[in-house]
Amino acid sequence: MKELSVIYYSERLKKKYSKKIISSIQDIFVATGNSVQFIEVEDSSRSRVRKYIETECSDSIVIIIGGEEVFPFEKIKSQVDDGDEFVNTDNWWASFGKDITIPQIEITRMPDGEDETEKSFLKMIEDSMIKNKIEAKEKFGITAEIWRKAAENVFAHLRSQGEILSSPPHTSISKLEFDKFEGGLYFNLHGGEQECGWYGQRGKLSSYKEEYPLALEPKNLSKGIKNGFIASEACYGAFINRKRNDDSIMLTALRSGVSFCIGSTSTAYGTYAPPLSEADMLVSIFFDEFLKKKNASLAFLNAKRIFAQRNIEKNGFLDDDDKKTLAEFVMYGNPLTEVKDE
Repeated sequence: MKELSVIYYSERLKKKYSKKIISSIQDIFVATGNSVQFIEVEDSSRSRVRKYIETECSDSIVIIIGGEEVFPFEKIKSQVDDGDEFVNTDNWWASFGKDITIPQIEITRMPDGEDETEKSFLKMIEDSMIKNKIEAKEKFGITAEIWRKAAENVFAHLRSQGEILSSPPHTSISKLEFDKFEGGLYFNLHGGEQECGWYGQRGKLSSYKEEYPLALEPKNLSKGIKNGFIASEACYGAFINRKRNDDSIMLTALRSGVSFCIGSTSTAYGTYAPPLSEADMLVSIFFDEFLKKKNASLAFLNAKRIFAQRNIEKNGFLDDDDKKTLAEFVMYGNPLTEVKDE
C-alpha cells in the first residue's frame, strides 16, 4: 500500500472551521489502513516542506487539504498570451527544482467550497476515500457539437459501454440520472472563470439557434452518483477560487458520489478533430493509464509524463500550449481509486 503524505495549513483550517478539524482529518486518513504522515505548512515553511517532500516523500502520494482559502494554489505566470495572467497549479508541490512543468510524484487535493461547513467537508473527504474501487463498464459524456469528432476519439479511450451527447441539441434542462451510474464521466465543453456551468457550441453547419447553450450545471449532478469519476476539458472546469459548492460542478460532484475529478484551472486547449493535442491528448492518455488498473493519481502522473514525452519526440520540445496544459490540469479527490478486477 502506498504511503499518503497529507499536507495542510493548520492555522488556516482552524480559523475557518475549528481546532478539532485537524484530528478529525487525521482520523479519516488513518482509517484507510495506509501508512500516513501528516505535514503542517506555514507561509514561512513552504520551501522547507517542499524540500522535505522531495527527499522523504518521493514514493508517496501527496494530498493537499483545502481549496484556495485554506491551502492556496501556486500561481505561475501563464505561458500563453490568452487573457490568463496566472495559472493555478499544484505541480509546485510535486516537482523539484525551478522547472515545475512535469511533476515527479503523485498529487491530489481535497478541495473545500467557500461556504463549506466542517461537517460537510469532513464527510466529503471520508466519502471520497471510501471509494477505492470503481467499475469501468459504463461511461457517459457531453461535448460541444463543434468538437464532436475530437471528443468521440477521446471518449473511445474509455473502453466501455455508453453514449456521448452533443450540445446542442443537449442542454442542461435535459434530464440526467446517475443514481445507478458507476463509471467515467467525460465532458468537452466551454467553461469560464466566473461561470457555474459548462456550455456547448453549435457546429458550423448546425441549424440550432443558440450558439452556446448551457449544457451542464452543478444541479445536474447534485442528486447523486452511485460511483464515478470525472474528466473535464472545460476551460476553468477545476477553478474553485471563491466558489461555493453549488457554484462548481466539481465541488458538487465530489459531494454527490464522485470519487475524483481531473480538470483545468484556466483556459484549456484542444482540437476540432484528430489527431489529438493538448487537453484532448492528456485526457485520452489518462483514460488509457487508469484502465490499466493504476490508481488514479499514478494514472494522472503517468498521463502528464507520457504527454510530455510524446510532444518532445514529435516536436523536439514542449511548446507554450503544452506547458500550460501540464500546469493547469489538477486532480481533486481520492488518489487511490482504481478499476475493479473483473
